[in-house]
Amino acid sequence: MSTDTDTAQRVHGLVEELRAEVDFEIDDVIANIVRNLPEEYFASLAHEDQLTHLKALLAISICKLKRELTLRSEDDRHVAVIARQNYSGLLAKIIQGLPDEQPLIGAKIFTSKTHDFIIDLFEFKTDRADLQVGGLTQLNLDDLISEVGKKAGALSDEVSQFVSFYPPNSRVLESPSEVSEHFLAFREARRSGEITVRWGEMPGASRTKITVSSGNMRARDLFQATARFLSQHEADIEQAFLDDFPLDDHNHIAVSSFVLNGGFQVDQAAIANQLINFLKQ
Repeated sequence: MSTDTDTAQRVHGLVEELRAEVDFEIDDVIANIVRNLPEEYFASLAHEDQLTHLKALLAISICKLKRELTLRSEDDRHVAVIARQNYSGLLAKIIQGLPDEQPLIGAKIFTSKTHDFIIDLFEFKTDRADLQVGGLTQLNLDDLISEVGKKAGALSDEVSQFVSFYPPNSRVLESPSEVSEHFLAFREARRSGEITVRWGEMPGASRTKITVSSGNMRARDLFQATARFLSQHEADIEQAFLDDFPLDDHNHIAVSSFVLNGGFQVDQAAIANQLINFLKQ
């Protein structure tokens, strides 16, 4: 029979063996992860969320897991999907596997600079009003509205109404440039009543942003279908973002942006038309 001494020795031996293996790898793995995450990741997420994701990536790396790891918050508002892999069509596959009990209203997709791991973050609608806390001071909000109005060539009242659609604690509100992009896409889709596509250049070599907006599709469907279209065209999705703006209880405008590494080697207008036709199917 096994004695308490035998058990203690076995536990001690396993602990020491695991510690030796983990200590050998852990510094290099952590350095590799942090070094290769894009700056936008650190700028747009809270520090405590970053630590949670990095711990998950560390565990996946050390255990050499091939499957995605899904982290779901207790209130079911947030889902994080983390994986040590990246391939064409992965994002569309992940979206398809997300829970569908509540509407998807936001997403932030991050790919490592080496394109070998991902951190995909999704936000779902909740009826709990107490979750929306914080936000900008009135002075900062006024400055934001003024700056966005100048960038977009719009009246303050129109921008103010649009900004009110964001959750009060949205980190997007800290970036006038990003709010301006959202506003222009939102306004274009609202005025036309159609699916709209906008192109923009990104800092860095050969990076392109495509922004798709629509009031006629669920945000989730717009995001997933656009991701599927881009993967079929072998576009390298480096980052992606989704925001859903409610007009009232029954109408909304979904705005989905994708940062592409390398862009397209064909006419952007032609790609935009193909994408719109694809989304209408």
